[in-house]
This record gives sequence, C-alpha cells and structure tokens, in this order.
Amino acid sequence: MVLDVVFSDLGAVRVITLRGEVDLATGPTLRAALLQELADGRVRIVVNLSHLAFCDSTGLSIFARFHQQCSAEGGWLRLAAPNGIVRRILDVTGVFNDMVFDTIEAASAAPDPAPPGDPTPAGAP
Repeated sequence: MVLDVVFSDLGAVRVITLRGEVDLATGPTLRAALLQELADGRVRIVVNLSHLAFCDSTGLSIFARFHQQCSAEGGWLRLAAPNGIVRRILDVTGVFNDMVFDTIEAASAAPDPAPPGDPTPAGAP
C-alpha cells in the first residue's frame, strides 16, 4: 500500500494528513516527512488520521518518537480524527490517550502541556 502525505497549516500549527496505511513498508515515508518538519523548525504538529486505513506498530513507534522529539523542542505532536481500526489500535494501546483528539481543530487548540518538572497544569493561573 502507498502512503500519501499532505501538508497544510492551521495558524502556527502544521497539519499532516495521512492517506493509506502506515506499516513497515510505508513507515520510512512518514519518518522522513516528520524529520523534515523538525529540520524546518516545526514542532507543533497535528497528524490527521481521518483518511488512514491502517497503522501497525511501526506507525505507533514513529508517533511516540516524534512526540518526544517535538516535546523536547517545546512543542508537541498530536493525533487527530482517527476512525475505524486506527482508533481501535490507539485505544487498545492506551499509550496515546493524551495525544488523540476527535478533530484537527481540537488538537490544534488544546492547551500546551506543562513543561517537564513543572507541577502546574497548562493553563492554570
């Protein structure tokens, strides 16, 4: 299967829409796209999963790795609008609960997480 990667912007947030499947064969395409975003200084990224038909552990590993890298740079990687089997895979793992949003808009508008070591929740006075 082929993975199409489409880029757009929603304000200061980069939106990456995935179409197709993320697996061992297509994982390098996703990894290269995310590496380029980081190289270009984009660390607030929403990955639109609404057109993704399947995602295996390759994709999950890539999402986790780039979430950590974006966080280390003061940003975040969020997953938006998963459906069907992709939603089920994310729900079953339970690892991505804080990263998954129902819509692109909700993902891009969510408050920034508290910096590491800061016990104050984001947005708290």
